[in-house]
Amino acid sequence: MRILVSLVAALNLWFGVRAALNVLGILQTSKYGTPTTVLAALLGLGLGGYGAWLAWMGKDLRHGLLVGLAPWVLGVVVVFISLVVGDPR
Repeated sequence: MRILVSLVAALNLWFGVRAALNVLGILQTSKYGTPTTVLAALLGLGLGGYGAWLAWMGKDLRHGLLVGLAPWVLGVVVVFISLVVGDPR
């Protein structure tokens, strides 16, 4: 379980670092606006770092996995809502 939590945290940190580098202008691969990229960087770095800390320092690995999967679940929910509410044209 610790390895799974660590992998999810590392994935979140990787996406967070990429988003942060896009915000700073070092990496220019983002197709989205700056506020969205800042939000992605904050979510990725914050929850990825907290998940990594819980994986290696904390005792509750279930909570660490929940924290690590939170940005992904949030993203899927937002995409689903925008697909349902949005205009198909």
